[in-house]
Amino acid sequence: MRIPLFNERKKTTDQAIWELTIDPDIIFFQGHFPDSPVLPGVVQTQWAIEFAKLAWGVEVNCSQLKQIKFKEVILPDTKVVLKLDLITTKTQLRYEYCDLDEQVLSSGIIEKVTIANEH
Repeated sequence: MRIPLFNERKKTTDQAIWELTIDPDIIFFQGHFPDSPVLPGVVQTQWAIEFAKLAWGVEVNCSQLKQIKFKEVILPDTKVVLKLDLITTKTQLRYEYCDLDEQVLSSGIIEKVTIANEH
C-alpha cells in the first residue's frame, strides 16, 4: 500500500508522531465519493499499521479493531498529524489523526495484535 508523503515529528520506544501530506491524486479518493472525495477509514487504519512498521520495525497482524471513531473527514490536499502509541503490555496499537491544530479527526485501537520484531 502506498503511504503519503511524511515528516517524522517524534519517535520513542512506544510513541511516534508523523506529519502527513494527503496527495489529492492518490487512488483511494477515486470513487469515495465521486463529487466529495474523503479518505476512507480502512486506508487510515492501514496507514497506521504501515507507519508502526516504519517506526519500530515490527510486523502488526491485526485481528480486531476497537473504538474506531470518525469525527471529521480527511480531505484531499491536506496535512494531518498521525499519532501512534504502541502498548505492548496490552498488545495494542492506538492511533489518532489530527489536524495541524491538534483537533482529533479520527482514532482507533488495533486490538490483540501480534508484534514480532523483523530484526
